[in-house]
Amino acid sequence: MKSSSAQPHSRRAGKKFVAAKATKVRKRTKITDAIRAKVKKLLEQGKTGVIIAQVVGISLPGVPK
Repeated sequence: MKSSSAQPHSRRAGKKFVAAKATKVRKRTKITDAIRAKVKKLLEQGKTGVIIAQVVGISLPGVPK
């Protein structure tokens, strides 16, 4: 006796697999000479690394110690 139902792990006819949309990856900020000058100026003013990173728009590892 053959069963008319499809195998439990088979795909149904007409259903197509749709890949999930890729999320946008934020580009890293390019540390230019202008950004380096701004960081140096803020360091001379005595600003902390966290404040400098927020103001300039770079990550904390991009701020020299």
